[in-house]
Amino acid sequence: MVKTDSFSRNNFDLLRILAASQVMVAHSFHHLGLDTESAWFQWLDRFPGVPVFFIISGFLVSASLERSKSPADYFTNRFLRIFPALWCCLGISVLAAKCFGNVDFSRWETLPWLLGQISFVQFFNPEFLRGYGTGVLNGSLWTITVELQFYLLLPLLYAVLLRKSKNDQVLGALLVLFILLSALLWTLDIPRHTEKWLQVTFLPHFSLFLLGIWIRRRALHESPLLKGKALIWLIVYASLVSAPVPDVFRLPLSRLVLGLLTISSAYTLPGLADNILQRQDLSYGVYIYHMVAVNAIVELQQTRTLSDFWMVAAATYSLAAMSWWLVEKPYLRKKTGTLKVPVVT
Repeated sequence: MVKTDSFSRNNFDLLRILAASQVMVAHSFHHLGLDTESAWFQWLDRFPGVPVFFIISGFLVSASLERSKSPADYFTNRFLRIFPALWCCLGISVLAAKCFGNVDFSRWETLPWLLGQISFVQFFNPEFLRGYGTGVLNGSLWTITVELQFYLLLPLLYAVLLRKSKNDQVLGALLVLFILLSALLWTLDIPRHTEKWLQVTFLPHFSLFLLGIWIRRRALHESPLLKGKALIWLIVYASLVSAPVPDVFRLPLSRLVLGLLTISSAYTLPGLADNILQRQDLSYGVYIYHMVAVNAIVELQQTRTLSDFWMVAAATYSLAAMSWWLVEKPYLRKKTGTLKVPVVT
């Protein structure tokens, strides 16, 4: 069981806002046609935000499951973390598409699309939305589908393998298996249509989630290997992603090192996030709202300049702040059945 004093004093809020901001910058520059060939942008691309989210999720959500008094509490808490803010974002996305793109939602395709958006098929984008903005109302939300699969698989994983601590060896073997599977999928020549469907399943991403679980259950965050060693792991990771290594080897190694770097950063100067953010976690809002802002700018602006990016950033952080204060924080207070650990998971 996790020691709540050392476990909850971390920098995950800061890491999440940095990861969400990386995704926002990358998507904004690509869709606004800005300079993606510069050296700084190429380096930014080597620190992808989505894998960081999946690693942190494995680390924290597995702890949340272990603290939950019942499966009902676990699933209620997962629901409160994801859906209230997501549904508000959906409403604002529809409003933006109606106002800025005059999209007609009074058609039969709207109902199955809405049902998918409020449940677990967030990646579904009907043809009538292809003419608005980038052609996808909120392309970032495919990760919600993947994350929900993680939430469903985790209790099964615990029921079958992880009830006893000695089974962490089995978890390690499973982690290696999925890392190798991810590398294999990376190298296979898969048809584009099949690849798109595969990406919204847990299979290519499960190694990241498992890595977070494995690091926590082995208590590596408290070990001299990771605690206080973020700079060392940053140098190791930067060296690895810059080295002339074939992708079939780079992918499994970089995922492992990125996981170690992420958790090490959370437990290096662990009071840093609280000092900067004061426990205000805007990361989820930044992630789900940035494409709403990008689509509006793409729809409205004929010429694209760097000032358009700053408008996207300003709108995104403003919407994220409102989401946190008006929706996420009030609903997170309703979470039940867990120890009162002051960390948002």
